Amino acid sequence: MSWRYTGLSLLILVAFLATRAPSLVVPPPEVDPSWLIPPSHTDPEGRLAMGQKLPIACADVWSLELIKGVSDTLALELIEKRFDIMRAALNGSHQEAIQKARGIGDKTGERLLQYLALTERCETEENLEIWKKEN
Repeated sequence: MSWRYTGLSLLILVAFLATRAPSLVVPPPEVDPSWLIPPSHTDPEGRLAMGQKLPIACADVWSLELIKGVSDTLALELIEKRFDIMRAALNGSHQEAIQKARGIGDKTGERLLQYLALTERCETEENLEIWKKEN
């Protein structure tokens, strides 16, 4: 009976080593680093999915509508008032700045500030190339 257990144990060990041997001998495949690049400002869906804020400076109606609760009317209002909002955010409170757009109160402003960056500027291709070289 003990020979059976010993033989079964050896069989399991050989099977385990046989499945692991190729990964020990063959080097792992090269990983394409392009997936490490953070989503750019031209990819609002990717930025919001990654939990990053969307800069209001380079947002368009479509990208603002990706935020829950933002209608096309509110998105247009935010775009029309974007420079007033950015100026007010640089000089004071972000909460007061976002309320410069018509139809935004305290609660809506709080919720929008979770998704919008009021003072961040749009990145250029040059900055993206610098980031690629650093990483």
